Amino acid sequence: MSTNEEQDLKGKFFVIEGTDASGKKTQADLLVAHLVEAGYDVALFDFPRYQEESSYFVREYLSGSYGSSDQVGPYKASIFYALDRFSASDKIHKALSEGKIVISNRYTGSNMAHQGTKFINKEERRGFFIWNDSLEFQMLQLPRPTANIVLRVDPQTIQQLLQMRSEQDGRKKDILEADPKHIEQSVEVYDDLTTLFPKDFLRIDCVRSNTLLKRENINDLVWGHIEPLLPKATKSGVGSVERHVHTAEQTKNHDSEISDEKLVEKLDNGATIMTEAGKKFLENAVTSTESNVYAFSDQMSPVTIAAAMARLSRRADDMRVTILDEFSSSTAKKDENLLKRV
Repeated sequence: MSTNEEQDLKGKFFVIEGTDASGKKTQADLLVAHLVEAGYDVALFDFPRYQEESSYFVREYLSGSYGSSDQVGPYKASIFYALDRFSASDKIHKALSEGKIVISNRYTGSNMAHQGTKFINKEERRGFFIWNDSLEFQMLQLPRPTANIVLRVDPQTIQQLLQMRSEQDGRKKDILEADPKHIEQSVEVYDDLTTLFPKDFLRIDCVRSNTLLKRENINDLVWGHIEPLLPKATKSGVGSVERHVHTAEQTKNHDSEISDEKLVEKLDNGATIMTEAGKKFLENAVTSTESNVYAFSDQMSPVTIAAAMARLSRRADDMRVTILDEFSSSTAKKDENLLKRV
């Protein structure tokens, strides 16, 4: 990007990165709410964008169409993810030129970290970091973040959180989550990023004295890093949010990778729980798919929320499960007349 182009960008660009179980999406959402309350207009992005055509190669790669992860290698895989970000770069540039504060849940740093675990030699890994930076910010001219906030959780706490989550919702850990070595490597790579590039990657330790900080305390630390870098708010009142994320409403009208997957699953004890596909379906419609305490965002239709509340008297289960089971187009029970009747 040229100097003139940088001068034309009136807004700021912040990315929330971090290790597994660090609460990246939660912190991105809390940060957006904080910014809007402070009078800023915000644009929210989320990568990878699996619902977009630009993620075709990412989806094929993850499905194993090109061979194993080792066969594809870190360089080729990085190009797949970079092309998805390149497809969104015009929207990010536009938001920045309009003076908006852009927040992204994951970006180039996630690619560097996860592909970086494939390098044992630290010098080779550093060479990969420099190559990836050149690919995305020089060749593809992606907008460079003002700062990347890296949420760090130590490997032992990550494993405890993943195990707790698995026990609470019955979810099985994937092969990477179940691999302590991979967890340790991913933390090590994020540590490398914050050490090698301290101006670009700002580290926040989410565990203090062997205790995970509350999400509100972590958000205060995030705000402490970001506030000095913000321009003066253009509004005296509440700002606005422009969302470029995969919403539940978009899912209903898109042939996404989860369209044929079950969104809920009935256990042997008769209880009904959300599957991973169900959680992905709702991830931008509710503030949490894991906690018992949650709220609905403006991405969910008020009519659907009201209908689900009405059905709770008969079902007596999780309201999120009710929505997935009865009011999602990905389930056989979806019926517009049912919604109207309720």
